[in-house]
Amino acid sequence: EDPTGDLAGILTYHVVPSVAMSTDLTDGMEVETVNGEVLTIGVSDEGVTVTDATGNTVNVVTADLEASNGVIHVIDRGLLPA
Repeated sequence: EDPTGDLAGILTYHVVPSVAMSTDLTDGMEVETVNGEVLTIGVSDEGVTVTDATGNTVNVVTADLEASNGVIHVIDRGLLPA
């Protein structure tokens, strides 16, 4: 097994090839990651969550950090592809 392939898959699972500010997100929306898998966004009065393919849900703790190559939304735990 190639550990660098696993790492690349995990890292690209955290990247969505579009610019989405928190105001663009809707509850239940699905977004495709760079590695081709899907994340589900949750939006409520409590905040924004992201659910991965394994059913783990993480919280967005800081949103809308603009960078030269896109927008960063900081989460409180890592996501894992299926």
